[in-house]
Amino acid sequence: MALACLCSSLERDRAKSRYGKFKFQAFIVDHAAREESSQEVETTVSELRTLGKPRSTLVCLKVLTCGGLPVTTLRLEWPFNVRPLDLPDFETQARRLRYRALGTACKDKTLDTLLVAHHANDQAETILQRLASGHRGLGLTGMFRRGFVPECWGMHGINNSGRYDMAVQLLAHHERMTDQNRVIFQPKERHLREFIATRPIIEKGGIRVLRPLLNYSKRQLIDTCEAHSVAWIEDNTNEDAWRTPRNTIRSLLKSGCLPRALQIHSLRRLNMRICSQRTICRKAASAMDREIILLDLRSGVSLVRIPLHLQSPHDAVQKVSQGFKQIVASFFITDLVSSVSPYENINKSSLKVAAKTMFSELKEPDIEVTSTDVETNICFTAGGVSFRRLYWPIQVEGAQADGVKESGEHGELDLDPKFVWSLSRQPFSSSRESLLIPPSVEISQDSHSLRLCRPELRYDLARPWSPWKLWDGRYWIRVLNHTSQNLVVRPLHISDPERIKRHGHRKAWHDLKEVLAKVAPGKIRWTLPVVAETGAEEVGLGRVLVLPTLGQAGWLDVLDDKETRKLEWEVRYKNVSFKNPPLSNAPTPRKIPEYVTSWNA
Repeated sequence: MALACLCSSLERDRAKSRYGKFKFQAFIVDHAAREESSQEVETTVSELRTLGKPRSTLVCLKVLTCGGLPVTTLRLEWPFNVRPLDLPDFETQARRLRYRALGTACKDKTLDTLLVAHHANDQAETILQRLASGHRGLGLTGMFRRGFVPECWGMHGINNSGRYDMAVQLLAHHERMTDQNRVIFQPKERHLREFIATRPIIEKGGIRVLRPLLNYSKRQLIDTCEAHSVAWIEDNTNEDAWRTPRNTIRSLLKSGCLPRALQIHSLRRLNMRICSQRTICRKAASAMDREIILLDLRSGVSLVRIPLHLQSPHDAVQKVSQGFKQIVASFFITDLVSSVSPYENINKSSLKVAAKTMFSELKEPDIEVTSTDVETNICFTAGGVSFRRLYWPIQVEGAQADGVKESGEHGELDLDPKFVWSLSRQPFSSSRESLLIPPSVEISQDSHSLRLCRPELRYDLARPWSPWKLWDGRYWIRVLNHTSQNLVVRPLHISDPERIKRHGHRKAWHDLKEVLAKVAPGKIRWTLPVVAETGAEEVGLGRVLVLPTLGQAGWLDVLDDKETRKLEWEVRYKNVSFKNPPLSNAPTPRKIPEYVTSWNA
C-alpha cells in the first residue's frame, strides 16, 4: 500500500515534478489459492475506491501526459483440480504465474515499466534463503533494483522484445485520433514513423521492473501509510511460519532469535558489500579489450579476438587474487556467449573450465602448457555454446611477441595476435526444440480501425500472423501459414539435405549447399531453424519448406491439396548488446555495427 500511496501523491503533485507527468495503473493480484481470496480482493478494491485513490502493492508506470490511477484485478489461473497451497513448490509456481500475469497486463495496456514494492525486509529474507540453499560469494546477491520482468522468458513484448511492435500499435492509435488530438502527438508520430521504417532485425524493448523501496524497512513503509491515513493491507497467510520456506525465514527474522550476523541490518550490509564487489568485477570485465570480428545472425556464430591476459582494474592498488580473476573471466566470457547461447541465464560456475582454457594465468599450477603451435586444436562446450580456437594471425604495426600492442581508447590493447575464438550454439541433444504453427485465421479487412491505418501498418496489423515465438532462445519467428495443415519450426536434421536434394531443383540445391558451406559449416548447420511440414510419425520428419534465417522476411508458394498456397515468415534475432558502439534504449534508427552479418548478406 505504501508504494501506491507514494505514486498517488506523485500524480497529485505532478505539476511540481521535475521528472515530467506520469500515469499510473494499479494491479491487484488474486492468487486464487484460498476460497476467501476473491472476497478479500473485492474488499480491498472497495476500500480503495472509497478512499478515492486506488492503491496496491503492485503498480505500473509509464511516462505520459495525463491520466488517472485505475485499478485492475488479475486472477491467477491454476491447473484443473490443483489445490495451490498443497503444492510443495507453491511459492515458485505462484511467483511465476504472478509475474507472467503482470507482464501480460502491462503489455496489453502498453505500459513499459512495472514498479514492485519489495522492501528491505524482503531483501533480507531473499539473502537468508539463498544462504540456507548453499549459495556463497556473489551467489548471495539479493534482488536487483532494476531489470526485466522475471519469469517471462519467451514472452514477446515483455522480455527483451517488442519495441517495434509497440511502436506500430502506438502509431496506429495516433492515426485513429481526431485531427485536433493528433496535433499534440505529431513530433512523437514522426519519431515512430522513422523507427518503423528501419524494420529492425534485432529485437529490442521489453517491460522493465523497478524496486524503488529496497532501502526502506517494512516499519518505515507502515509509518508512511499511517502518515497518509492509509490502511496497511497484508495477506494474513504471511504469518503462517509452517506454510512456505520464506514464511519460516520471515518468522525467524521477526522473532529476533537469530545471531546478530543474520539480523536484517547485518544482511543488508552484507548485500551492499556483495553488490559493491559484483560491480567492481563487472566493470573490470567490461573494460577488458576484445575485438568482435563477426556476428553472423544467419547462423548465430560469433568470431572474437580476446586479450592474452586478464586485465586488472585501473584503480587496483595491489595484486588481485586468483578468485577475483576467475570471477572477472566468468563475467567476460558471459558477455561473449550471451549473443550465441540459447539460455536465458548462464551459470557462471559452468564457465570455470572455459576461463582456465582461454586464459593461461587461471590454469592450475601443476598443469604445464607444452605447446602453442598453430595446429593445436582446442574445442570445448560451456553455457550451451561450442568454443573453437582458430588460427587467424593479424599483422598490426607495433605487434609484439606476446600480443598485439596497439594504442586504444583506454591505453594499450593486449589482443592475441595469432588466434581467435569461434562461438556457436552447442549441437542439439536428443531433445530438439520445435514450435507448432497452426493454419492462419484470416482477419476481417472491413474493420474500421484497420481501414484507418496506412498500408505500411497493415502489414503487421491486418494480416493473420502467428504470434511471435522464441525458438531455441535465439530467434523470434512468426509465420503466415495459408496452408491447411500444421507446420513446425525445428532444427535442420541430418537427413533433410538428402531429401531436399532428391525432391528439389538441382540449382536450388546447389545454391543452398554453397550458402550452408559459407554460413553454417560442419555441425553448425544442424542448429539452424527450418519451417517444415509436421510429417507422420511412421514416416519421420516432414518436408522442409524454408530455412527462414537465410532471409529475414520472405514468402514461398506451397502445393497444398493440389492448390498453391503462400507461406510467409519473418525472423528477428534476440536482443544482443554490443560493446562498441553501445546500443541506445531510445527507439531511434541505429546503424548495425559492421561486424554484424544480417540475413541477406
